[in-house]
Amino acid sequence: MPGWLHSKLGYMPEEVEIDVKVKQSRKNPITIGPNATKLPVEMTTLHSNIGEYLSFEDSLKVTGNQYTLDDLHNPVFLGIRQSSYDFEMTTSFEFEPENARQEAGLALVLDNQHHFEFVVTARGDKKVLVLRKKVGDIVAERKWELIHPEEPLELKINGSKDKYHFWLKDCNQEWTQLDWSYTKHLSSESSFSAFTGVVTGLYVTGNQTATVTKLEYQVLTN
Repeated sequence: MPGWLHSKLGYMPEEVEIDVKVKQSRKNPITIGPNATKLPVEMTTLHSNIGEYLSFEDSLKVTGNQYTLDDLHNPVFLGIRQSSYDFEMTTSFEFEPENARQEAGLALVLDNQHHFEFVVTARGDKKVLVLRKKVGDIVAERKWELIHPEEPLELKINGSKDKYHFWLKDCNQEWTQLDWSYTKHLSSESSFSAFTGVVTGLYVTGNQTATVTKLEYQVLTN
């Protein structure tokens, strides 16, 4: 029959298995470094301008306000729209929380009902790292006590088509994966959200200041 693919077995195509080894390459990253004096043009906020909470004294300093990612107001968030399934978002920063309302770290945001926070905060007299996943009315949280709470932290979120992975750089300067989650929890198709994509970036709340020496977004390509 004209126009059909032919195989030795007839008109139905044969199933074949092939082993394709793909090496990912890195595009030029979008970076805020230790001597930054302004934000990259690609960086955005969730609602309106948050310039009053930013300063560039020696390095980027970001001060949180009273709002969180649950609020429809204007939380302090510096993000980049996720432009590819495969990406890395990394940050290095110093932050000294005094209570559980003060948080700083990385976040993935679809809307105020669907977001993940990977942040440093306080629980009692302990400085801890928390991963919070909010999907509609369901909230799941894990926490890890920091072994060297006085040292700067380096966090990373990387994505693929199906999953997000959450990483901490340990005292041996090795990346350790702490957790993961399905990307579908932040998809507009699953959430029925009016928003059409995820923004990933730096999040600070609770009227405390984070000193940021690195914030970098990098797309990984095949």
